[in-house]
Amino acid sequence: METIIQTTRYKYIHEMSCGDSETEGEPGTNILPSILYDTAKDGCNRLLGKVALIEGGDTGLGRAIAVQFAKEGAEVAILFNGDGSYARETAGMILEYGKQALLLSCDATSEDGCKLAVDRTISKFGKIDILVNNAAQENIVPQYYLVNQAIPHLAAGSSIINTATDIPHLAAGSSIMNTSTQDAIIDFTRTLSSLLIKKGIRVNAVAPGAMWNEAMSVWYEVKGATELPLNSINDFGKDSLMGYAAQPADIAPCYIFLASEDAAFISGEVLHPNGGTVMTS
Repeated sequence: METIIQTTRYKYIHEMSCGDSETEGEPGTNILPSILYDTAKDGCNRLLGKVALIEGGDTGLGRAIAVQFAKEGAEVAILFNGDGSYARETAGMILEYGKQALLLSCDATSEDGCKLAVDRTISKFGKIDILVNNAAQENIVPQYYLVNQAIPHLAAGSSIINTATDIPHLAAGSSIMNTSTQDAIIDFTRTLSSLLIKKGIRVNAVAPGAMWNEAMSVWYEVKGATELPLNSINDFGKDSLMGYAAQPADIAPCYIFLASEDAAFISGEVLHPNGGTVMTS
C-alpha cells in the first residue's frame, strides 16, 4: 500500500518498496525514488465543468493527469486494467478535490471494452469533453478503438490528447521506448486532427522524455539487480539537458494546457516535456 505524505513542491508521493540483498544498501531500502503525482500549487478552475475520460488513469502519468484534472475542476472517468487497488487510491486523491472518480475496469485492447467505457462515462456524466489516451501499449489499436467510440459524443471545443510514448525502462541512463509506436501515435494524432478540426475538436499529443513511474518498480522486481544495476537507476534521466528524469507531476500540466481554452488555437501538435532536448517534429 502507498504512503501518502506532503512536501513543499509536491503533494502526493508514492513510496515504492524496492531493494534486496543483492543491491547496495540494506534490504528493504528504497532503490527507486518516490513517485510524485501532484504539485502543491492551487488549481485555477481551467477545466471547470469538463468531463475527462482517461485511459490508464490509475497509476503513473495517468494518475497525475487524473488528479490534476480534478484539481482544475473536471469530473474524471478512469479506464484501467487490473484489480482496481491503484484506481481506488487514485479515486481517493481525486476526492480530496471534491470530485468523484468513475472507475472503469475495461479492456482497452478490445473495441467492446472501449465502447463499454465510453457508454458508462456518458451514462454517469452525460458527456465527454476530454479524451486522454495514455496507457502504454505495443501498438495504437487501443487508441483507435477508444477514439472511434468517443468521437460521436465529442462536441465542438472537445479535446483529444494522446501520450506518444511507450513504457520506459532503465538502461544506461535513458528511457528505451518503441519509437515505431511513438511515431505511429504522432502520425495518428496529426491525421486525426486534420479530420476533426472542422468539427471544432482539437487533437494533440504529449511525448514525455525520461520519467519515473511504477512500471520501473515492476521491471526491477522482475529483472532484479543483475539486469538493472544501481548505476542505471542513478543515471536515469541524466542524459537530458536538465540532468534528471521527470516526475508524473511535472508532465501532467501539459495535458491541462492542451485540454483547456488556453490551447484553443492549437491542434495537430506534439509537446515534448523532455528536459530540454530540442525536437524537430
